[in-house]
Amino acid sequence: MRHTRTGKPQSFTECCAGMAYVPFGRRPDSWDEEVHNGDYTWELTGVPENGIGPSLVSRGAFKVVRTAQPHDFNDIGSPDLITRDTSGRLWRSDLIYRPSAGDAD
Repeated sequence: MRHTRTGKPQSFTECCAGMAYVPFGRRPDSWDEEVHNGDYTWELTGVPENGIGPSLVSRGAFKVVRTAQPHDFNDIGSPDLITRDTSGRLWRSDLIYRPSAGDAD
């Protein structure tokens, strides 16, 4: 999958055996992923586990549209906080909810 404007790819391997869908978005183990608003193209390749027969390929496109949030500097649908450390360096923190290990999904 590729975000059209930025060209940023997101790929999944070994993810889909027995699954009814392919995950898209922030995964609990990877909070640094940014799913930007905008157009995406995708390609899904299915390879037979037993090696018999051809691989199947499907392609398509979709668009992610979220309501604009105040101070959303990276266009992922949540506000950002800009801070400066004691050395003067600027930092941007995404304020999306990040559940702790004890929180329910």
